[in-house]
Amino acid sequence: REILDERYAARIDEMYAGALVKEDQEAASSQLSKLVKEEMEELYPDESSAVKSALKDLMCRRMFEKAKTEGTRIDGRRLDEVRTISSEA
Repeated sequence: REILDERYAARIDEMYAGALVKEDQEAASSQLSKLVKEEMEELYPDESSAVKSALKDLMCRRMFEKAKTEGTRIDGRRLDEVRTISSEA
């Protein structure tokens, strides 16, 4: 977990700093996940499940930290804002 924090926390913060639309956020997250998997597989070939779990935990902690310190979500909305939801029947 510490290795992931050291190597990828700054990248995750950069990814969350811009108010990306959902599709771009998902693409950036997927790209980072692939990179982490490739790099960590070399160091910990038998720990892919633990690496995936540690990355998810790191991403959640960074999202929470952004919300707590800046008062905004990763999509740019304030904590008291509700996004518009539309549906058709």
